[in-house]
Amino acid sequence: PPGFEISFSDDDGYLKTLKLISAGVNTEKIIYVRFVPDEEKSYYDSVINTAGNLKSTVRVRGSSK
Repeated sequence: PPGFEISFSDDDGYLKTLKLISAGVNTEKIIYVRFVPDEEKSYYDSVINTAGNLKSTVRVRGSSK
């Protein structure tokens, strides 16, 4: 969502979207989220993770005021 970036690493590689291609086996990855506001305001949205028919939603919130 706007104001947030995600990565598979805690210290680099942050982007607006990520894609992990699995070889058909169970894959576990930690997704790191960082707050990077571009305006002085409150941000509230969700990071959505989809895998096949499964969908996980994590709410994120931040304020740059």
